[in-house]
Order: sequence, then structure tokens, then C-alpha cells
Amino acid sequence: MKSMPIGFRPVAHCFLLLLLAGGGPRTYAQTDTSYFRSYYKKAVARIVYTYRTRDFYFSSKLAGLTTTNSFHTGNEFFIGADASYKWAGLNYSISLTPNQSKRNTNVQFSTTYKPLRFQMNVSSLQNLNYSVTREKSGATLDTVLSERENDVQIVTARMKLDYVFNYRRYGYSASFSQSGRQLKNAGSVIASIALSSDNFFLDKLDGPAKTIFDSTYGFTRTLMGGVEAGVGYGYNWVPGKHWTISVVEQPNVAVQLINTQTVEPQLSYRIIGFVNHFKLGVAYTRGRCAIGLSGYTIAGSNKMKHSNYSNIYNSVDVYVGWIIDTKKKLLLLF
Repeated sequence: MKSMPIGFRPVAHCFLLLLLAGGGPRTYAQTDTSYFRSYYKKAVARIVYTYRTRDFYFSSKLAGLTTTNSFHTGNEFFIGADASYKWAGLNYSISLTPNQSKRNTNVQFSTTYKPLRFQMNVSSLQNLNYSVTREKSGATLDTVLSERENDVQIVTARMKLDYVFNYRRYGYSASFSQSGRQLKNAGSVIASIALSSDNFFLDKLDGPAKTIFDSTYGFTRTLMGGVEAGVGYGYNWVPGKHWTISVVEQPNVAVQLINTQTVEPQLSYRIIGFVNHFKLGVAYTRGRCAIGLSGYTIAGSNKMKHSNYSNIYNSVDVYVGWIIDTKKKLLLLF
């Protein structure tokens, strides 16, 4: 992470030293009601299998022909474990696709207290697929270039705060983290505000790739930072005694500042963008054991000068977890 902006270094390095891996702690506190049972005062241990991708697109249109320059992490797979008890949480994972994940770092942290939910994510991506494709009328005509790049870097960061209005009945993370269990159907309006940034360092694009990218966009570095806010909705459906199905949709409007470094003087301007957060989870809990699957997608889009920019983050977790509530077992675990 040697070329990471100074503002991100203390945060990223601190989390990396504490966690030693690309995951992060997750801690929760929520009141027990007839609709929701909290596991805040119990230990929760899980084994998690994760699939993850990150994709960034720059596209421009000329004479009906759309040229798209893309950066992709490719399909990344991880196996890991996490444990939480009250405000303490820890996650550790290893990559099952080291050729894809090498030199890519992702650090996450989230915490919930009653109606408030805070999430933070910092990533540094250096091992990426770069491709250039041309399309007409929605159909791909050809792939001009496709190669692996190891000397470019994309640094992203996001801090997001949610306010869950119906938090006494609705458990935001019931199907996603085993922080608790939904007992009856319930939903809630969710308001959110977030700070985000995408930093691109493309000085070291190789030969043909650099020629193609520069001829279209003409910048070597760019920062896209902004504030996003919106109102969404989450719902937990309990179709049976042991089942919970969760859906969360949060569309946000973003005001972003684009700061681009080119061969000409630096260019800055503001734009309006759109960011959508979507989560889907299914959990089966029986006794002190739980199994489940959850997915999370963040899709952002905005219009730059002379081009369109979009990015997509996808993550899918398959997990098995145990809820531990005896003092003797807690002492053995911690």
C-alpha cells in the first residue's frame, strides 16, 4: 500500500495490524422483544465461506459505438472464521484463490447499537484484470485488450451510518451475522448517510493498455469522493419456526467531487451520482446452531466529463454458526 494517500494510511494500517487479515470485527447490541431475540450477551462463533468480486467501468460513446475500459478483481474465494461476544469481535480469513487475491487487501468493521448501525470498509486493489471492449446497440462487437495488471492501484473507502426506525421489532442483521434471531415478521424504514471515495493510480499501466486508456480518458490519477444519503427499507420474513428470510434495499443519491490529474492542469468538478445497496439473506436456526446464505451488492453510477463511471461490489457468504451461552464455555472460548 505504498502509494496509498496519506489520509488513508493510519486507518488502514491500524486495522491491518489489529486484524492480520482482510476481515473485521462485528459487534451488536439490541433489546430483546417479542419480535426479536438478541444474542449480544452470548458468544457467537461461525465458519464462513466467502465469494467476492469488485468491478470498475469507464465507458464512452462515439458514433453509436460504446468503448468500455474495465478493471476487475476477478472471482475471489475465502474461508474464514469469526467470533463475537458483547462489544468484542474478530474475523480471520485466508484466500482460496491466491493468484487472484495477491496484493489485494480488504478491511471491514461494523457495529450496531439500538437504532444506529455503523459500517466501514477500506480496500487496496493492485492485482486486477484490465479489459477494453466495444459494443453497439447493447451487443459486444469485440474485445480489444484483456490482460492482468499488477502495478496499478485502486484504493476505496466507505463509512456508512444507518438509522433503523423500527429497531425494537426489526433485527437488521438477523440473517447476515447471527447477532440475533427474528421471531415474528417485521420491517423498518432505514435512513442512511455515507462518505465514500475511489482513488485510481494508473501511472504504471503497461504498454498497449496505457496507450488505449490515455487516448480515451487522458488521466493517470483521479479521486472520486462524495457524500451519499437516502431512505430505504428492510424486511424480515419468518415463514417457519426455524427460518428467516431478509431483504434490504437502500437507494442513495450521491454528491461527488471528481479530482483528476492529467497532462494538463488538474481538473476538479462536482457531479450527482446514484448508489444502491441491496442485501438478501436466508437463515435456518435450530437450537444453538445456525446455517445460512447472505449476499450483498453495492452498485454506483455517475457521469464524468466525456465518460460514464460505474462500480459494482458483490459478496456472498455461506456460513455455519454456534450460539454459546454458558459461562464455562465462554471462558474456554475467550
